[in-house]
Amino acid sequence: MSQRTPAASAVALCLMLVLPACSRFASDPESSDTPAAAARMLGSAPADGMWPDGRRLGAGRGFYPLAVGNRWVYDIRFRTTLITPGGPQPTVETTTPWTVEIIGERVENEHRYFMLAEYDPRIVGPQVPFRVRQDRSGYYSSDAITTASPAARSAPAMPSALQANVEQALAGAPHAAAFRRATETLAIRLATLTNAGAAAMRPVPGGPEPGETAQLRYPLRIGARWVVRESPLFERVVVGLQPLRLPAGMFPAWRLRQTSELFGPDDSAQLWYSRSGLLRIAFRGKADATDEAGNIVGQVIIEQDQVLSTLRLVDPDDPRPAKH
Repeated sequence: MSQRTPAASAVALCLMLVLPACSRFASDPESSDTPAAAARMLGSAPADGMWPDGRRLGAGRGFYPLAVGNRWVYDIRFRTTLITPGGPQPTVETTTPWTVEIIGERVENEHRYFMLAEYDPRIVGPQVPFRVRQDRSGYYSSDAITTASPAARSAPAMPSALQANVEQALAGAPHAAAFRRATETLAIRLATLTNAGAAAMRPVPGGPEPGETAQLRYPLRIGARWVVRESPLFERVVVGLQPLRLPAGMFPAWRLRQTSELFGPDDSAQLWYSRSGLLRIAFRGKADATDEAGNIVGQVIIEQDQVLSTLRLVDPDDPRPAKH
């Protein structure tokens, strides 16, 4: 088993909160990545922006939709490519569904928290919810480590969907142990996309509490930048406002780029949010595979793309599901 750096170890336990990748890529949004195009969508009141009775979605309740019963179902895709001394090997692609659901709420320390559960709907087992909340300053998530049980903290580092994908790619490959160590490094980076780890932040009025990560900071605007976590450093910046076409429909979306001191020079991570919630996550990472003597014997490339396939939002003032 390889040794991890202190920074990598600090976030390794967050892997249980990874949202896996999608089973089909969303259409490339770059061609319509203009504020004007998205503004036209917002002005024409698309399905993403209205309740069935004509009220604007999220009006007076904050940007991110938080209500017990809200459910987001994603298609997920992992692609693993090994680059060996003989050249790139055939890319292995696997698919899996992923469900995110608000299953409860509670008030604590004068904050209203919603309990968010993430799970593979094909697997019967306990759900491990974590807390999210929102105020005028932003959308915040609890830290996976401080809220996890001792048993959960010692869970295997790599999510099962990625593990299966990697093992399929490694079948018959030389230097399998070296490639496994490289994929562990990439899995740690991938985990930071949805939860950046134990946030040892100082309390800031209207900002994250200790043990929370800043997923969004309001108001959202192009060029806005904030710290998700201070050490190791994770940051997000808003890079565009665009219409995004997904299996769940067309959405006006804010596109964010996430960076981290744990990322390598070839790593990239983007996230898309709208008033309907998290729409898409795209990650591409590359890591060197080294043998026990430290010699580079190849590289591993992992790509994840997660897109929203179906959506159910509950109007807090009306228990009937919103039409979409």
